[in-house]
Parts: sequence; structure tokens; C-alpha cells
Amino acid sequence: MENPSPIGNLESESESLNTKFSGLKCLGVSYNPRCDQFFFDKSSLDKLGNAHKTTKRDLISILPQIFDPLFMLAPLILKGRLLFSKCCTKGSSLEWDSVLGDELLMEVKEWQSIIPLCHHIKINRWLPLPECRKTCYIFTCGLVESITCLNVSMLKTKIYD
Repeated sequence: MENPSPIGNLESESESLNTKFSGLKCLGVSYNPRCDQFFFDKSSLDKLGNAHKTTKRDLISILPQIFDPLFMLAPLILKGRLLFSKCCTKGSSLEWDSVLGDELLMEVKEWQSIIPLCHHIKINRWLPLPECRKTCYIFTCGLVESITCLNVSMLKTKIYD
């Protein structure tokens, strides 16, 4: 008999906690007070990721539905805006309700497939620092390349005597 994976248990426990606190919002983003973390609601992300979007109007309707006032999903939103820009510049003959070309449609589908994965992102509300004289700097960088989106933050501290 196999032992259950402790990581699997933690993930399922985290999911159940996030589901339990899914109604609690802080700054427009779901918040889990027990873990003191921001997260993105799985059901709303799944709905956006599985929507059948084939026109320029459909694509632009997705972007405002991803509410992210803290810019935690900025690379994902930027990629969507770049796709919309590509729709507008590819062919000025492309009307709002006409179906996107095959190449563009494939890019939109790939981008949409990433949206539901954002429910795995969990961000601590604060970082505990020991009681001493410190200066903290936070460096943040976002990268959008092809279908890959990355957002990295780094905390640098200086301790003074």
C-alpha cells in the first residue's frame, strides 16, 4: 500500500481553504486570512479560460474581466493586450465581429489556456522581518515572450549596526 503524498495533502488542504474563503475579497482580489495570502479565484479564471472567443470583440472583452489592481498578473494581461494589438494591426480589414485568422486564433487559444493556471499563484500579504534596523528594497520585473509570461520579485535588505 502506497503512502499518500504529503505535498498532495497540502495542495488539497490549500485548495479547500481557498474555496472556503473564496468570498473574502481584499483590494478586489481573493484573500485567505488563515494563510494571510492573496490568490485568484479558480472558478472565475476557469470561466475565462474556457470561453469560446473567436472575434476581436470577444478578445477585448476578456481583458477587463481579469481584475488585478495589484498587478500580480501584469505579464498575462500584457500578453492579452499585445494579442489584441496584433489583431488590430494584422489587417485593418478585420472587423470587430469577424472571425480571427487561424494563426491569430491559435495564439489567442494558447493565451487563454494559461488563464486558469493563475489560481496556483498565491502571494503572501506581508513578509516578516526581524526587529532590527533594516532597509528593504523590492525589485520587480515582468517578461512576456511568445506564450511565456513571467513576473519576478526580489527582496533585498541592508542591515545597519
